[in-house]
Amino acid sequence: MIQRFLALVFVLGLSACASVGPELVTRDQVSALENALISMDESIDPSEARRAAEIAFFHTNELAKAYEITDPPLIHNTKVNMGLRPRGLCWHWAEDMEIRLKAEKFQTLDVLRAIA
Repeated sequence: MIQRFLALVFVLGLSACASVGPELVTRDQVSALENALISMDESIDPSEARRAAEIAFFHTNELAKAYEITDPPLIHNTKVNMGLRPRGLCWHWAEDMEIRLKAEKFQTLDVLRAIA
């Protein structure tokens, strides 16, 4: 159980506060994350690990478009706080990634969000 929790914290941490365009993501990166998730616990379904890895990389790009990110984080965060951009603070990324991952209804991965 704790390993599953750590796996999903890793996925959320990887994606929070960042955007990676689909053209910058390699299949090797997705596979590396998939393998890292699988290595956390032998009961993790490899197809679920692959899906979680793909979401971690590609959903962040969708969020960046929705958040209208065109600037570095400090400038974008200032615009969000001034009401000039809809979302994009770290907690927005974490919240939206959590919602997206929970929508998958994984059977062998638990989606939990940790805040530090």
